Amino acid sequence: MTNEDTTDTRIINLAALSTQSMGGVLVTKRHLKTATHVSENMSYLTGIPASKFLTTPLTDLLSRDLLHDARNVIGLPQSHSRRSYLGHCSLNDNPLEVCVHSTNSHVMWEFFPAPPKNITGSMALQQLNTIQDELARADDIKGLLTHVCETIAWNFGFDSVYAYKTNPRSHQVAEFQKDFSTTEGDSRCSDYLNSPWLREQLRRARLFAVQDVQATPVKCLKSDEESVPDFSMSLCQYPQPKELSWLRSQQVKTSLDIALLQGNKLWGCLLCHSTVLPNPFSLQDLLMLEGLSRTLSLLLTFHTDAEEAGTLG
Repeated sequence: MTNEDTTDTRIINLAALSTQSMGGVLVTKRHLKTATHVSENMSYLTGIPASKFLTTPLTDLLSRDLLHDARNVIGLPQSHSRRSYLGHCSLNDNPLEVCVHSTNSHVMWEFFPAPPKNITGSMALQQLNTIQDELARADDIKGLLTHVCETIAWNFGFDSVYAYKTNPRSHQVAEFQKDFSTTEGDSRCSDYLNSPWLREQLRRARLFAVQDVQATPVKCLKSDEESVPDFSMSLCQYPQPKELSWLRSQQVKTSLDIALLQGNKLWGCLLCHSTVLPNPFSLQDLLMLEGLSRTLSLLLTFHTDAEEAGTLG
């Protein structure tokens, strides 16, 4: 029904084999013996030299429980099309959150610093759950998207959140701004949203997050014999030059794009921007927003008659 039910074999690689610093990336073959690729910031996140992941068996570096959970996940058919949250772990007393995503040949692990216990996102989770309870009864999709924009803005520290319809043309459907003196404008946002790379990224991965637009990319190390696997589902994927240039031109510090799908097609997206650096994204928050993307996408799929009636702008 939606694009998570199909496996697209096209590859979108990380730009110049680099990642964002908000999380560490580890890529292994499906047998989970040693890593084929690792981002250099895994040294900082785990206290283990990044190069060691390429030469040392994972059984000597990761806990038995974590490897067991990963093996269970990658054996599921849906693991080829969505990431799975493995929960919390600790490496050298460094608290982390972990998720995995598998392809036909590789498994991509992503490690994020666990947020402090007093920053749990529980209020945001409660409000988003309330929204999702309302979705099945929603007739005014435009009004609902406005409510979603406001909830995301206040609970995740964004200055502005826009709902855009991108098919067949880009135009704004709903918005929420904390400061109405700042706006990107329809035409400039359209240039950004019409990027073929960004559209394909959103259709495949549902989220495209940039924690710090000004941050230097983190290099990835790889085994000598390994080719580059499919990194398109990486939450830490570094922006392409065109998209990065646009974000910087708008004085955006933090950006999050959330896909809205209708069937297999990209219907639009939620464009979330902040001109200051809020709290770092937590893995749990990103996966929560990914779940919201799925729920909103299901709503759009089953309410095509609303669009035909003109209620979506």
